[in-house]
Amino acid sequence: MEPAISDQLDRNTSTSQKSGRLEALHLLYKNNILGLGVTQIVALILVFGFEHPNDMTQRLIWLCAMTAILAVRLTDYFCYVTARKRSQADLYSRFIKRFSFNLVLTALAWSVYGIWFHETATFVSNISTVVILAAFAGGSVNFLSSNRILAVTYSTLVLLPYSVVLIFSAASGFHMFGWLGAFFTFVMCGSAFNASHFTKQAIAHKYQNQHLISHMEKEIEDRTKQLDRLSRFDSLTNLLNRYGFLKALKRVQIENEHYSLMFMDLDGFKSINDRLGHAVGDDLLQQAAARLMSSLNERDLVGRWGGDEFLVLTLDREGLEQKANGLIEDISRPYVINRMNLSIGVTIGVAHYPEHGRSYDLLIQNADIAMYQQKKAEKGQVGFFSQAMYEKYTRELTLKDQLEDAILNNHLELYYQPIFDARTKEVVSFEALCRWQLDGEFIPPDEFIVIAEQHGLIQSLGNWVLKRACEDSVSLSQMYPSAAIGINVSVIQFQDDEFVELIEVVLAEVGVSSANIHLELTESVFATDKGGLLKRIERVREMGIKVSLDDFGTGYSSLSVIQDIGVDVIKIDRAFINNIFKNGSAIIGAVAHMSQSMGQGVVAEGVETQEQADQLIANGIYHHQGFLYNKPMPLSELMARHC
Repeated sequence: MEPAISDQLDRNTSTSQKSGRLEALHLLYKNNILGLGVTQIVALILVFGFEHPNDMTQRLIWLCAMTAILAVRLTDYFCYVTARKRSQADLYSRFIKRFSFNLVLTALAWSVYGIWFHETATFVSNISTVVILAAFAGGSVNFLSSNRILAVTYSTLVLLPYSVVLIFSAASGFHMFGWLGAFFTFVMCGSAFNASHFTKQAIAHKYQNQHLISHMEKEIEDRTKQLDRLSRFDSLTNLLNRYGFLKALKRVQIENEHYSLMFMDLDGFKSINDRLGHAVGDDLLQQAAARLMSSLNERDLVGRWGGDEFLVLTLDREGLEQKANGLIEDISRPYVINRMNLSIGVTIGVAHYPEHGRSYDLLIQNADIAMYQQKKAEKGQVGFFSQAMYEKYTRELTLKDQLEDAILNNHLELYYQPIFDARTKEVVSFEALCRWQLDGEFIPPDEFIVIAEQHGLIQSLGNWVLKRACEDSVSLSQMYPSAAIGINVSVIQFQDDEFVELIEVVLAEVGVSSANIHLELTESVFATDKGGLLKRIERVREMGIKVSLDDFGTGYSSLSVIQDIGVDVIKIDRAFINNIFKNGSAIIGAVAHMSQSMGQGVVAEGVETQEQADQLIANGIYHHQGFLYNKPMPLSELMARHC
């Protein structure tokens, strides 16, 4: 048992014992009043109820002595009552001695009466005295049951001495009463033991129950406080949780006319959490929360909204942007966990009450919108909510819902842009480009593709494009037998282990040759699981599908990509084509030379002028794609032109 627990148990036991002694003392004094009255009445009866012509004076002396003793006991009773009202300190030790002394005097007074007046009393008077003393001895069993020693002592002193006198009396008629008195004394002593034991247990149980109830009440109170804390505070960071923050926010909103909310989201946390494990992630969150708390003043409220999101309520309007930037700086400092230096950032969105919402729900939502839009624009900065931001956000949500419906109901369309051989002007392949019109509005691909990526629709969108392009390739192959279709594949789509199996299923269902399909990947694909992606590329090429590296030069790597990755075609981004007459020509020439030496084809994207085409030809690049040759067009228009 731990020392603290043992000490607590000892203290509880000591307290219970002290309370039990005080209760026993209180019972003694409580029964004392009735006993005093009965004693006085019986004493008067013994003195005046029988004829005592020879020793009346002595009996009156005894009566005065008994009355004096009873008066002292009555005075002691009132002293006890007064002391009990004032204080409990040392009450037992002060009064138990006084009560015991006075009680023993009373018992001796009764015993003296029987012995003193035995010889001069009549037979009836002696027998009455025996009966009365036995009654007092029996009554003491109950009246004094809270103290075993006093009960036994009183019974013995009251009855046994007179019983012994009767046993050895010269008159044989008293012997039997003497033996009965002695026997009754021993019986009363046994009864006193039992009654005292019962009373002691009752007192002990009473205070044990009181202590138990008190302990339970304290425990319930402690548990209630603990549950209240658990309900309001986050167990990991010790910050207010969502419920606790909202509860505090309601109070602040009632008491203040203006305040600001900062919605914070950690940048780069998910990558660390996934890569190094949740233990490291939890440690990082705890340290970030501690920095957040130390950077704020006592009037600010801070809570963990969920995951790696935090909310800060501040009453400070002046210097708010500076305060937010200070939080970004503090949280973005490196963290040391398991001897590793880790770095994260934080993006903050700010909304003001009441300008940006009179309900806390709307205010939190708008601060979240500000953070979300700022993260899309530039991470690690502070964004303030505006109506334009809200309209942009609601448009995005609307487009997300409509895009999901468009994918399910085939409301999208594929356009095809030919890739020409600049020497023969013949089509060598097509690139499939997804287009979407919503209620007569043309939604740019850069807008809806980003929405698809951010809202988990990119796989279903990519799979729709794959299947539709394979279906269209059947018609295109009739007009352009040697031309393949290039299908853009997103990073997320190609990371799916089941994507290669999906290609096999679609090719089998549509009945198209794998030679008619090219997969176009961007360099950003290789910024993640390069080893796994290279294996998937190898599997795709084993199926007879060619792989193109799209938008080369603008993404993850540079010329090393050509060397490391087994692709069939390199597509040079339009940014280099636009700068072909500056420094772009040298880069284009280097890429062309390296690619051709490795047996890879090269395509120039975004060719818009004849001068660009001529310069590309001079660099040995003959496959061109761009408005100089043809714009993207739907399958129906391609077929109409061919006819």
